[in-house]
Amino acid sequence: MAKKPPLLPWAVLFFIQALLAIAAGEVLLRQWCVADEQTTDDALQAALDWACGPDGGNCSLIQPGRPCFVPNSLKSHASYAFNSYWQKFKNKGGSCYFSGAAVVTDSDPSMRLSSSSLSFSRPTQLENSSVFAGFRSCRLEFIP
Repeated sequence: MAKKPPLLPWAVLFFIQALLAIAAGEVLLRQWCVADEQTTDDALQAALDWACGPDGGNCSLIQPGRPCFVPNSLKSHASYAFNSYWQKFKNKGGSCYFSGAAVVTDSDPSMRLSSSSLSFSRPTQLENSSVFAGFRSCRLEFIP
């Protein structure tokens, strides 16, 4: 009769694989909160005002002359504000809802920039564009 291999090495191997999967998941599960494309301007403005209100997100960087002001659009500013708020409060029960004006994305919005007529996959494509300068100097924050 053949000897059965000891169970302990297999259990250790399984445990190590599980730990590696969890560690990889932390990198793969990066998420941001951005404005929903289908939200009306009035709803976006109301949600933006709330997100930037007292005890809200840090909206100082989307003010004129600051690094995240460009692109100067309601959608871009709302996305920045929603993400700032959500990153600050998501681990304390905060949500990315903003009365239906926001959605969670797994794609870094700092790298995937778009407007209604243009789409860029990398910030370097924006260097010659004055139409949509993007978040070149502004990275949307991610907090694990």
